[in-house]
Amino acid sequence: MSSLHSLLHEIIDYAGLYPPAGLPLPEVVSNYAGYRQHPAAWMLARLIIPVNRLSEFAETARTSWSLSDPEHLPWRISCLVPAPEENLQAFEQAWQQIKQFNQVHSSQALIDAVETKCESVPLLQKAATICQEGIATYWELPHTRSCTELLTTLAALGPAHRAKIRTGGVQAQLIATAEDVARFIHECAAARVAFKATAGLHHPLRAEYRLTYEANSPCATMHGFLNVFSAAVAAWSQRASVEQIADLLTTSTPADFQFGESGFSIGNWRCSREEIKSARERFAIGFGSCSFNEPVEDLRELGWLSLETAEQHP
Repeated sequence: MSSLHSLLHEIIDYAGLYPPAGLPLPEVVSNYAGYRQHPAAWMLARLIIPVNRLSEFAETARTSWSLSDPEHLPWRISCLVPAPEENLQAFEQAWQQIKQFNQVHSSQALIDAVETKCESVPLLQKAATICQEGIATYWELPHTRSCTELLTTLAALGPAHRAKIRTGGVQAQLIATAEDVARFIHECAAARVAFKATAGLHHPLRAEYRLTYEANSPCATMHGFLNVFSAAVAAWSQRASVEQIADLLTTSTPADFQFGESGFSIGNWRCSREEIKSARERFAIGFGSCSFNEPVEDLRELGWLSLETAEQHP
């Protein structure tokens, strides 16, 4: 097992319902069932479902669950719920729906993570009292400014309360700058608050890509998931500065990335397997992607995945 496996183990939350894929729910369910048996299934984590489609999801997935081997159950679900700033009552009702879903379906699918959004410290403290024990809550924070007060609040609430950053979107102006992402990672590491990322992380390395799957889609420079999570390891384990993190985020030459048995290096920056494992378990949890195949195929094209797959599936 190489350091690449340690870095990417259970890192992708599949979000096929969301742009730019925007697939119908039956196709998303079928895809996720198939990905759980894929040679690169070790990279797959949760399926992302909005709370208002939980009933539809359960009905749609019933056949897939019945055909699944017991070792592939339960599916792990991350549930998107309304932001408390928009409607605190709806936020509370969503948690009741989650509780009811888990009571009925926990042997087939278990909601063990929730994602929402909050930019107010007082409201965050109030909304946190509604959250249920045993479920990690990811709070999307604004990435265009410092979030130290919000992160201090999350740290005080305990490890089940985590941060989330939106790194991209289907329009160029929605892509967070390297400086903003670097500041966010640095502040999370300083507060010792775990985080996940979402949007615009289909590709391993920072480069220019199409923003959607349309043939005439405009292009823009997008973040690479290897950049983001390598930088996060350096921030967590070696207290990299904002400037050092930004440098790791913008490294885009494949030859600068080396993955060995004992650790990885990006240019002159090196992290051990132990540092990678610690950071992934306690800090840099994963990222949401509307595609599972695209990250996998990009890694294969770079020549980095075949060995990993062989190690997992001799």
